[in-house]
Amino acid sequence: MGTFKTLIEKAPKKNKYKNHNITIDGILFASRGEAQRYLELKDLQKSGVIISFERQPKFELQPRFIKNGKKWREITYSADFRITYPDGTQVIEDVKGKWGYTTPDFINKQKLFEYKYPELHLEIVQRSGKGMEYLDETQKNTERFTAKV
Repeated sequence: MGTFKTLIEKAPKKNKYKNHNITIDGILFASRGEAQRYLELKDLQKSGVIISFERQPKFELQPRFIKNGKKWREITYSADFRITYPDGTQVIEDVKGKWGYTTPDFINKQKLFEYKYPELHLEIVQRSGKGMEYLDETQKNTERFTAKV
């Protein structure tokens, strides 16, 4: 039996959201769903349905500032993908697991994003046994509709 330190180093780190990191094309993805969506977007780009896509686009939600001598860091949101269609439309996607779980932190950042970037459309994409589905936010995540791509 090894020491506690060697046991800890060998024990696989569990993720609190139960997602599994996966590497495709030399890129490390935070989940299988995100990796699956990446492969779908590559196919859509090859077929000309989309012009381009960007991984992990970063958006500033609130700039850094100083108040009463204290420095506050900026608040940013990193989405999973920014997709550009032939007509110039851009869609921001965030991939969630099969249960569509969103954290309170994500919900707050989503509100700030929607306020600061009204010209962009944020879509929550959920991985399910049937593939990828979009969550209809107007129905409070209760009604799902299949993505038509």
